Amino acid sequence: MPFLLIGIGVDDMFVICNAVDQTDLKLSAKERIREAMSHAGPSITITSLTNILAFLFGGLNSLTALRSFCLFAASSIFMLYGCVMTVFLAVCVWDTERVARKKGECCGLFMCKQYSVFCCKGFWLSPKMIAYGSLKEEGTAPVSTGGKLDKSLEASKTEKFLEKYVAPNLLSMPGRIITLVVYAVLIGLAIFGCT
Repeated sequence: MPFLLIGIGVDDMFVICNAVDQTDLKLSAKERIREAMSHAGPSITITSLTNILAFLFGGLNSLTALRSFCLFAASSIFMLYGCVMTVFLAVCVWDTERVARKKGECCGLFMCKQYSVFCCKGFWLSPKMIAYGSLKEEGTAPVSTGGKLDKSLEASKTEKFLEKYVAPNLLSMPGRIITLVVYAVLIGLAIFGCT
């Protein structure tokens, strides 16, 4: 049950954070959260409601242990939904307000500057974060605009990695064959385990 709740909760958090990241940084924190939740809210609500209903129907079972588990899972998912929509969203609002003030993470401590060794010298910052924050410090190289395209619209490092390495290898003929073989082996092991 804890693993199920962690999976659902983390998924909801990712959906909210991604929706906030997709909003325009020039909007106020309140407007960014409103716009993000107009996109993320329905999907979180539908998935949570679907999970709750699935477990409630499982609670109609005559087996006492299974019924107890399903009813406990349904109530836990309901409480998790409430926590994500209140507590986590409040923390998200605070962070969005911090970004709007252009204040760095870790309360602006000396060790958490963009080009600090503690922050990987800004390696994980997206071009959008760098461009918006104007975090260029003295003695550092200026951020280039990357030609005609606005650098803040470029893909993140994760997206570039998936596009450059994962997708071509997975979609190649050997990648497809390996995927099908792994899938067949897993299905075979599952059938063997069930029998």
